[in-house]
Amino acid sequence: MNHEYNAVNLATTMDGKIMLISAVVGKTTINTTNDLVGYLTKKHGKPVKTKGEFVSKNFDIYTWQLKDRMIRYSIVLDNEENTLKLK
Repeated sequence: MNHEYNAVNLATTMDGKIMLISAVVGKTTINTTNDLVGYLTKKHGKPVKTKGEFVSKNFDIYTWQLKDRMIRYSIVLDNEENTLKLK
């Protein structure tokens, strides 16, 4: 799969072991989301699907619990109604 992200963040333990990796994408499509969830499901099995809420918006959270790590994917869409646009 080939995905581009605007930012990738890491959190480590004090001795430098990676504990968390997160990525942010500025724009995506429902097809890209479905492709990624389908790929992860094929590779790791059926996810647990839960709901989240952020700034009065509900969104789906997909979680794959593996032996040595957890993969969690969510998408929060922003219609930019509260975005300051500079021209």
